[in-house]
Amino acid sequence: MKHIFVLIIMLATACSGPSGGNDGPPAPRPGQEPGHDPARVLFSPSTADFASEDGCFVGSMTVEMVRRGDYLPDTLYIIEVSDRRGALSAQSNVVFARNDSVSAFSLRYSLTLEAGEEYSATVSAVGTDASMTITFRNTSNYIDIGTASYRYPGGRATVRMRRRDAGGISEYSLAGDGISRVFSVDGGGNVKVSNSPAGTEGYESVTDVSTLGSAPPSQPSWRVGGCADATGVFVLGAVYTRTDGTRLLSYDTVTILDADSEWNEPADALFTDGWLLGVVSFEARPPLIPADNPWAVEYRESRSHPGLFRFINIYRGESPLTPLNAGPALTYITVDATDADNVTIAEQNAGFVNADLFAHPFHIGGTGTMRTEPDGTRTITIAQPLHNGYGTWGDTWAARYPSVFRIPRRF
Repeated sequence: MKHIFVLIIMLATACSGPSGGNDGPPAPRPGQEPGHDPARVLFSPSTADFASEDGCFVGSMTVEMVRRGDYLPDTLYIIEVSDRRGALSAQSNVVFARNDSVSAFSLRYSLTLEAGEEYSATVSAVGTDASMTITFRNTSNYIDIGTASYRYPGGRATVRMRRRDAGGISEYSLAGDGISRVFSVDGGGNVKVSNSPAGTEGYESVTDVSTLGSAPPSQPSWRVGGCADATGVFVLGAVYTRTDGTRLLSYDTVTILDADSEWNEPADALFTDGWLLGVVSFEARPPLIPADNPWAVEYRESRSHPGLFRFINIYRGESPLTPLNAGPALTYITVDATDADNVTIAEQNAGFVNADLFAHPFHIGGTGTMRTEPDGTRTITIAQPLHNGYGTWGDTWAARYPSVFRIPRRF
């Protein structure tokens, strides 16, 4: 009898032990009840495609979750996002009340793609067959080339710069700080601005200087288009239309910002012109006195040789002599102030051309000093500006005015 009892205990233990991998029937799916088919769940839409030429995707969309079946109880569905870049965000669950067949939720996205890049992510409802694929495509063939400093009427902005090439033409796109510009550069370095909204206060649109047609004899600069050089500086011959319908000719500058460049980022200095203004404006009534009529000019300073400056287009931009200038649209004036007591401007082309005034390219130069003021402003003074206005290098005008560059402290 004792042996029979032991056998019964062993059998009972064996029957209550592990099932050997059989865990019983699967757990009910969401919306499933005994005796009813599970609700069929899907997303509408089941796919979404977004395309953009600038590669920036920020926004939201509404997704409907739809269920079908002969029994639709109160049900909560868990929403799962499969997204390695973290571009998508959605609420964690969707709740259906009894007999509801549709419930909507918001899906938000934020993503930036490079030119030609494509990215996909999925959204699903756990425990159902509901799945949705969202695809983003940057359809642009632009290549991102970094950031640039863009100087335009009334301001300066750091912008994103991109490029695409086709048929021997390079097209550039600038975007940032509310500004959008497109311009092209041909194999000869000639720049042309595409028509676009101005994006700057007081102006409605911008287009290329070539749209002006015939130039008035008094304004030869209207014949001069934009240009580019090998150092990553572009001049845009741009015509801005003001809100009152009048137009402004501007030679905007775009400078690619390269940390490895020999030259620092562009900034503005105040220029008092002793080479041309007092003489060229002599016929004005009254004449323009240089000390009373300075203007802003763009400059860059050498990283490796502080005090070595490049002043850009001193007779363009805000210069009152711009309308008289038919010269090249990109000219650098190099000023060597590495020795503050012996500032040197070697003879060089000023970038000012006017056949009615000079029969030859106008050259400038001279020597002077640089003084650093208590607030950090550096003032370069060329007391006796030299030129070739009479045909021979080293001339001075009868009425002598100093040329002065005032360079504010930057940091």
